[in-house]
Order: sequence, then C-alpha cells, then structure tokens
Amino acid sequence: MFKTKATSLLAVLVLAIQLPLLASVTLAQTPDALAPQLDQLEQSLQEAQTRIERPWAWRGALPNARKEVTAIITEADRLQLAAQELAVTQKQLLEALGPKPEEGAKEAEDIVNRRAMIEEKLSLHEADTKRGRLLKARAGELRDTIDDMIAQARARSLLDRERNILEPSFWLDTGESLRKLSDHAASDERPSRSLPEFSPRAFALILVGLLLACAIARAVSRSGFASDSSSEARRFLRAIAAALPAVLLTIVIDGLRQAALISVTLGDILVIGATSLGLVMFATALAQGAAESFTLNPSRRSWRLFVAIASTIGLIFFLSRMNGAVLHAPGLFPAGQFLLGCLISLLALAVAQRRLLESGQQSSRSGTSLLAAARHSRARPWLTLLRLATWVVLTVWITYPVLFALGYRNLSDWLLFGTSGTLLAVITCLYLALAYRLACDRFVMRVLRPFMLTHMGRRLGFKRSRLLRFWTITMLDLLMLPAAIALLAMIWGFDLYRPVEWLQALGEEIRIGSMVLTLQDVAWALALAVILLLITKVVQKVLEQRILPSLDVSEGPRSAMVSMTGYLGVGLALVAGLATLQIDFSKIVVVAGALSVGIGFGLQHVANNFISGLIMLIERPVNVGDWVVVNGQEGMVRRIRVRATEIQTFQKASVLVPNSDLVSGTVTNWTLKDRTTRIEIRIGVSFDCDVELVERLLLDCAGSHPDTLSEPPPRAVLFNFGENALEFELWAYIDTAEVTRKTMVESDIRKRIICAFNSHQVPWPVAQRDVHVTHTNAAWTQSPSLAKPGF
Repeated sequence: MFKTKATSLLAVLVLAIQLPLLASVTLAQTPDALAPQLDQLEQSLQEAQTRIERPWAWRGALPNARKEVTAIITEADRLQLAAQELAVTQKQLLEALGPKPEEGAKEAEDIVNRRAMIEEKLSLHEADTKRGRLLKARAGELRDTIDDMIAQARARSLLDRERNILEPSFWLDTGESLRKLSDHAASDERPSRSLPEFSPRAFALILVGLLLACAIARAVSRSGFASDSSSEARRFLRAIAAALPAVLLTIVIDGLRQAALISVTLGDILVIGATSLGLVMFATALAQGAAESFTLNPSRRSWRLFVAIASTIGLIFFLSRMNGAVLHAPGLFPAGQFLLGCLISLLALAVAQRRLLESGQQSSRSGTSLLAAARHSRARPWLTLLRLATWVVLTVWITYPVLFALGYRNLSDWLLFGTSGTLLAVITCLYLALAYRLACDRFVMRVLRPFMLTHMGRRLGFKRSRLLRFWTITMLDLLMLPAAIALLAMIWGFDLYRPVEWLQALGEEIRIGSMVLTLQDVAWALALAVILLLITKVVQKVLEQRILPSLDVSEGPRSAMVSMTGYLGVGLALVAGLATLQIDFSKIVVVAGALSVGIGFGLQHVANNFISGLIMLIERPVNVGDWVVVNGQEGMVRRIRVRATEIQTFQKASVLVPNSDLVSGTVTNWTLKDRTTRIEIRIGVSFDCDVELVERLLLDCAGSHPDTLSEPPPRAVLFNFGENALEFELWAYIDTAEVTRKTMVESDIRKRIICAFNSHQVPWPVAQRDVHVTHTNAAWTQSPSLAKPGF
C-alpha cells in the first residue's frame, strides 16, 4: 500500500516537471497564431481573382497574378506544415498527460484544466491545417484558370489584325513620324522622350568591355582545341567567337544600367542593340558553317544567301523590340520590318530556285563534313527530315511580308522568329552534340589510351573505355534533350511554369499508408544504393585481381570470397536505401512474412536454389575450377551464381545446373581434395609373348612421360586372359583432372607403347577362328567341278 502511494506521488511529480517543459514550445504562441496569416492569404487570393476578372487583365495582369497565386500556394503549404507540427506537439502533450480517467474517477484540477487547454489548441491547429489545405487547393484551381486564360489570350493576340500597311494613309503617317523625328534631332530643344545623355565614363567602360570581348573571342578562335578539332567543331567555335563580343557587351551595359551610370531608357536601347547584334553575328557565322557542313554545294558559295537572311532577321528582331518600347514613332518601325521582310522573301525565293538542298556532287573540301555521315543509308531519313524542315522555313520566310502587310503582325513575327529560332537551335544542338563527342574521343585518346598500356589497363581491357564513352555520351544526350525542349518552348513563346512546378513537386510528400516519402528522397536512396553497388564492384575487382592473388589463395576459395563480398554489398546497399527512406524495418518483417507464403507455393524452387548457393559458398563442396560429374554432365565449374552453377563441358558447351541438384544430389568431384588423377590404358598382346618384357616396356613408357608422377609410381598388371590376347592394364598418375590434358597424356603414352613394342618385336594379337563342319553332302564333295582348287 505504501509502495503504491509512493509510486503515484512520484508520477505526479514527474508530470509536474515535464509538462511545463513540453508546453513551453507552444505556450509562447497564441492558439490562433496562424489564423491572421491564413486570413491575409485568403484576402490576397480574393484580390488576385478580382483582378483577373477585369476585361483588360490579359494584357499584363495575368502573368503577375499567376506569380502571386504561386506565392500564395507556397505560403499556404508552409502554414499547413507548421500547423501540422503544432498539432503533433499538442498530441505529444496529451500523451504525456496520460489517458483520461475512467467514468466516475477523479483527476487533479490542474491536469483537467491543462488537458482542456491542450485539446482546444489541438482543435485550432487541426482546423488551421484543413484551412491551409483548402486554401492551397483553391489557389491551385485559380492558377489553372489563369493558365487557360493566358493560353486563350495568346491565341487571340496572334489573330489580332492591325492596320493594313498597303493603305496609303499608313505610309503618310510613317512619313510624318519620320519628319517629326528628324526635326527633333535637328532642333536644339530635345523632346521629353529623346535619348538621354551618354556620359564619357560610361562610354569608356563600354569601349573597354568591347575590346576585352574581342580579345577573348580572338583567343577562343585561335585556341589549341580549335586547331585540333574537326571542321564542324572549328565552325561552331567561330560562331561562338563571333557572338562573344556582343554577349559580353550586353553584360557590361546591364551592369552600367544597374550602377545608374546610364539611364534605363538608354540601357534598354543598348541592350536590345547588343542582343540583336550578338544574334546576327552568331546566326551568320553558324549559317555559313552549317551551309558548308550540309548539302548546300559550297563550291558555288550559295550559302551567302543564308548569311544575308540571318542578318536581315536580326535587323527585324531589333526593330520589333524597339517598336513602342523606347521611341514613339507610329508606323516607322513596322514600315522597316515590312521592307526587310520583302528582302527576306526575295532571298528565300532565290534559295528555293537554286535547289541548294538537292543532293549533288560534293566538293573535296566538304568530304569529311556531316554530309558524308548523312549520306549513309541509316541517316537518309534524317537528311530527308532536315530538307523538309528547311522547306517549311523557306515557306515562312517567303510568306512573311504578305501576312505582315495584311495586318497580322503578331502572327507573322511569331512564325518568323519561331521557325528561324528553331532552325538555329537545332543546328546549335547538333554542333554541341558533335563537340562533346569530340571531347569524349579526345579524353579516350589522350587519357585512357596511355592508361590502357599500363598493367592495370591491360587487365581492364580497352572495351571498358568504349563503354565509358558510350554511357558518357548517352548521359549528355539525355541532359541536352530537356534543355533543347525548354529552349524551343521559349523560342515559340510558351511559358515554362508547369515544368518548373513539376520539378518543385519532387520535394512534396507522398503518403503511402503511414509512410511519408518524397521523390527527392527516393532519388537520393537510389543514388546511394548505386554508389554502394559500384563500390562493391570495385572491392570485388581489387580482391580478385590484387589482394587474393598475392595471398596465394586457390581459385575455389577466391571465388567464394568474391561472391560473398558481392552479396554483402547488395545487402548493405538495400539497408542503406531503406534507411535513407526512413522506412521502419519492423514493417519489412511483415512483408517478408507475406513473401514467405509466396515462396512456399510458387517460389520454392527459386528459394531452394538460392539457399543451396549460399550453402555451396560456405561449405564449398564444389569450387570454381573443379572437374565434376553431375546428372550425367561432366565438365569444369566456371561460375557459381545465385540460382545455378555454370559447368563447361569438354565440348565447350555451358551447362547450367541448379544449385539444389549439387547440394541434394550425387556429385562426383574429381578435384575436391586432391587433383591427382589415375589414367588407365588397356593393351592386348599375343599369348606367346614375354610377359616380363611387356611389363617392363609399359612401365618405361609411363615413367618416361613428363606429366606422369613418380609417386605413386606407374603400375602394369595382367588384367585378363582374353579370347585372342593377354590383356594388360597400365596405371599412371597425373596432377590434373582436366579431360583435355588427361586425354593428351593417354595418347602420348599409347604412341610410346607402339614404338616400344615394335622395336622389341613384341607380337600383337591376331584374331583366330576355327570352323568345324559336322554335316557334308557326298554328291557335293565327289563332284569334279566342285572339287577344283580355288572353288
């Protein structure tokens, strides 16, 4: 009784000490600490929904509203997780208080009040969790609605028809805008939107940046990599070197704009100009290189038409970005775009008329270009697809001024920049693929080839370097594919919101029952398992090739140790992967129990063979290199696997024997404990021969062979009295159980016996048959004709 009261008092004291400590985490926060933040998110969501319902929302409010809604989703998710953590803490506090007393039992008033307060907080936090989840769902639906509205608005904008350029009033307004602009430039007074002043300091910095960019471009074009590369790689490097000055100049101008050394308006003009210049330089250089690489007949220099087209498209890009963004000159920039579009149409017609894409005779200068590979029978479909795509681009270039003149300016610009950018992106990706393939080849030739000449390199073999090159190129192709798709989506004006959100969703939790997983955790677990498996392979190689040979371990135990190391590595990788996923191992026991039922019915043979393989590795009744006879099959053990053992027969055929047959069946192992093997050769001699001479000759023939053992010594025994000969049997011992070597030794000894018997005139047995005639015909024997000799 005293012990019970003392125990109860001690429990109350422990609770009195623990509860303030456990509650200190949540007492600092009010019960509705998250409610104001959720209210603010709901208000922001309502405001965003109101803004997108306005008639002019599609012009600029939709993208901003989508960003706000995405931020609301992120914040709602954060508040939901915070509310869940607070709810878990309150549940822990309730568990610390213990279960509620039974009906009729009393509880301390302090504990009752504390329990009620914790339950109230728990209900509030659970309500906040549901509220955050609901707010997140509403924001997601609103974001989907905004995406649909953006797509519809973009489709409507492409079909919007502006003022027709063919109208005379358009050209009158264009002339008036040009006259006003020239008057402003000639007058002393500058208009309010004229170009801002250009400080000498900014001019000096831009000049220094341009000179530095030119120096870097010159260094790239004259680098050692460019001189050692193929013709296609050199052309691509020339294109990069041509665009580098404009790219670096854009970076310098943007830095000056951020440092307020130049105005925002001037910075916009210079950035647009530098960007357009970089695109023109890169496109023209790449057009020249691509025209020389593909089927464009470089001997006639017809690729200059593509260079002119690329330059003209760059100028149109500059005018389209300048129109209304910096200078206000109605009709001036569209008129320039129309005139340049007419020039593009004429150049495209010239390209189409000259049939530059027809496969003709290739000049010697392009004999090692991409065309040589494209003419291969397997690559002809790709060449046909390239020609078809080029004809589509030519059609867009030809029809561009027609659509632009009819007022469909957005549609014409979208088609022009989309098709031209796609062509430029595809050629760039082809050159990039060629570049990293060339880099892999250089790595193999300059790094791996010298390594292959070493001792370790000869052990690994040169095929592994080809395998490394194949997987490296494959991984780079897989990395470039999504980048190319994203680049094409940006060229055609599509937003990359959804792919980015899909990547962000990799970190979201996925509940499978009571388990909480994320795709990111799964990726880390797989990566860790793969790394451990690779380390296991390396350890196996080191054991097999370096450590075990130096320890003078025989082939059987060596194979067993390497196999056990592999099994341990696989088990360690599995445990590490499950630990990374934070999976309770007690649940694996349940899964193992379920699997045991399946093993008992359908997988019993597989499990039997697997366990038999483990028994063979531990007991080692059969080792790698042993000569065995099992189930009528005789051969050498080459490999002991998880399910079966590979045996190579004398005919070089591989026989897979289940491990259970080797453990439970009868196996003849010629080399389990001793590799000494007895060969048996039977010889027959005539009955009238010298028996002692025959025995001496047989022993000399066996003992003189270099492969026979002196201990135990050879023996010759008179085995049997045959019908026509005395049958001797020669026994000799050799240190191998291999059938090939055993047969060759027997053949050599037989040859020696033949030579020895012939030299000592030992008579060979001759088959004798006695025929006794018991019944004769008297007429037949007395006939003179039948009695002739030789009948």
